[in-house]
Amino acid sequence: MRNVVPDFTTACGRYRVTAPKIVAEIDTKEDSKGIYKDIWDNHLKPIYNLIVKDKDSIKAQDDYRVMVRELSNKYLKKGE
Repeated sequence: MRNVVPDFTTACGRYRVTAPKIVAEIDTKEDSKGIYKDIWDNHLKPIYNLIVKDKDSIKAQDDYRVMVRELSNKYLKKGE
């Protein structure tokens, strides 16, 4: 049986709502492939590696929250 960290589960749920909006905005950019590569290299891959080492990693949760906040601030208008 797998342990699920409630805060991380909540953050994932919020991101499922926010992610399509961020993706739609990134897709309008000329360098969308480069943007996605940057997101992978600088955010998702390090978070993934933390989770592989420790599925309940607090640092992974914190980094994930920071990533979502940064991407939202960068690609979404206030109030979306």
